[in-house]
Amino acid sequence: MIDLLFAFLNLALVVGIITYVAYTYFIPALRQQVQEEQETEQALGEEYNQLVLQKKQLDATIISQDAYIIELRNKVDLWHQVLDKQKEVEKEEQQLYLEKAKDVRRKQSHIYALRKQYEQLAPKVYDRVEKTLEAYYADPENVHAYIKQILNQMKKA
Repeated sequence: MIDLLFAFLNLALVVGIITYVAYTYFIPALRQQVQEEQETEQALGEEYNQLVLQKKQLDATIISQDAYIIELRNKVDLWHQVLDKQKEVEKEEQQLYLEKAKDVRRKQSHIYALRKQYEQLAPKVYDRVEKTLEAYYADPENVHAYIKQILNQMKKA
């Protein structure tokens, strides 16, 4: 029975030493490790919350940038439309100027042709009129009628 008592005592002593060593060395180290893990977990949780917030901000920025891009595309499309209309107007004005230039050239060539005809016919007409007038006014009655006609026109004026 003493053996049994010493066996229990040995067992109690071994359990006591194991408990003492556990409370003295292992449990504080385990507590410190758990506390470090909790702090690390808390820091990771805060970092995760910051990353989630940053992601939301980036998503909002992307949405606003997408809207801005759409607005810029609309402005560029409008600018292209205005440029196309301006090119059409310039093309129409250029065609109008070309048509006017053709008209001016046509008129100038017509005037040139008329002037050439005038230069050719004028001396002949002057000679013929001069001969006709000399023959007409060679008669004194015609000269007298002509002078009366001029005097009547002067009185009316």
